[in-house]
Amino acid sequence: MLARILSTAFVLLPLVTAQTPINIPAPVEGDPATQPANDPTYACPATCVPPACVCASTKIPGGLSVEQTPMFVTLTADDAIQDPTYEPFSQVLNSTVNPNGCNLPFTYFVSTAWTNFWLITRAYNLGHEIGAHTINHPDLTTVSATVRDQEIQGSAQAVMTYGGIPKSDLAGFRHPFLAFNKDSFDSVAKAGFKYDSSVTLDPLTQPYWPHTLDYGFAYYPQPCIKCPSGPSMQYKGMWEIPMYNLLTNDSKLWSSMDPIINPQLNDYDVALSNIKATFQVHYKTKLPFGLYQHLAQLVAWGPEVEVKKVQLLKDFVAWTQKEFKDVWYVTNQQLISWIQKPVPADQMRTFLPCRPPAVDKANKEICDGIDNDGDGIIDNGVVETCQVTEEVSFQSCYGCPTLVPNITQPVPPQKGNATRKPAPDAACPNAGTWDPIAGACITLTRPQVKIPDSNASGSKPSGTNGDQSKGSGTVAGAKVAKTSVFGATLLLVAVLSA
Repeated sequence: MLARILSTAFVLLPLVTAQTPINIPAPVEGDPATQPANDPTYACPATCVPPACVCASTKIPGGLSVEQTPMFVTLTADDAIQDPTYEPFSQVLNSTVNPNGCNLPFTYFVSTAWTNFWLITRAYNLGHEIGAHTINHPDLTTVSATVRDQEIQGSAQAVMTYGGIPKSDLAGFRHPFLAFNKDSFDSVAKAGFKYDSSVTLDPLTQPYWPHTLDYGFAYYPQPCIKCPSGPSMQYKGMWEIPMYNLLTNDSKLWSSMDPIINPQLNDYDVALSNIKATFQVHYKTKLPFGLYQHLAQLVAWGPEVEVKKVQLLKDFVAWTQKEFKDVWYVTNQQLISWIQKPVPADQMRTFLPCRPPAVDKANKEICDGIDNDGDGIIDNGVVETCQVTEEVSFQSCYGCPTLVPNITQPVPPQKGNATRKPAPDAACPNAGTWDPIAGACITLTRPQVKIPDSNASGSKPSGTNGDQSKGSGTVAGAKVAKTSVFGATLLLVAVLSA
């Protein structure tokens, strides 16, 4: 049956969608949603001070004025990471650059089932952030305690082992379906994640900045399934990065994720208008703005709709850079770092320096998802294709497992002689790159990045500072290694599990 589904994926694809976005009706008089956003029982003492502890607050961190504060935008994506969905989104990321000259970063919460682990490696070494999203994408509020812990901890282990993400850099978790309760938060905290990003908030009535959960949730009503009051859910040092709902042009709540709700209705102009309107609400107070995607939504309705969806996101990015001079696209971890030590907008280039991918003809090619030597083929001769079962195949720089990573064995034994070495717990120092074949941090040459004119807007990438995707299978003009056989037909499974 599975083989039949896989073989007909592109025929069935228009009939399915990724996780259904949450449509929130306007508040009705007398409804609990019209009550004050603050939980009256929330109390955060003056002894809670950054960087270790940050109280939930609607005020700009560090006492900066609105004019001094950078405008942060986070782009995030969920679920399995695969070629057919990663490449279209790369077009958005590579359409322009940040004020420091680096391409736009994003944060990807990976559910590992049906994931191509080599894409995790590629994304990480291009400066993007990788987070965890379980193995099989279950509703964590409905599974047993054992399965819940296995799903959460196992996904982190698989991402680190087969994607090459250092433990120190795997900081974030997002709940599947954005469904959580106290038990699931307990499991996330026990697994050692630095932050969760699953709580959806109204930017008008609940404009909270990211904060730690040392003293629980500050919101009312509680954004949680059968949760106790905020102070009952306290997690020392663990952050919550809220997901701010999108609004309509007339300031009604619209959606929590995937800004185009009805692509078959051709409502792209409406969607762009709503996104711009929501951004402007955030910009008035400099509350961080986010666009939260299921990348399967970009391709789920066919090539024609995919082109329009990608263009919509590119148009939004271009608009923010043209109309506003202090916009920075950042990862969730970068946003936390700024909140821990706020600096004004005119110091951001120093605060957030650019680290371009290691591409230079003097480099040797190592397995890091980058065309290191510039010969036109990424990871030429070093990336492995893992045909684990008849249905499951993925690529990895870190060895092929004997079994499909699963909740009871998230890191099965390697096939063969197990010569590939896992990434160390700490990221390589001094902009070094981990070589899984040599089992060491090595120094590679990185290109000089041209910092855009500070008076210019809507800057274009220089072509030397990132993943210049031009359709599936190309990066910075380079082809992927010829060993790539990861099947696009697996996309349907990812969509069905979203």
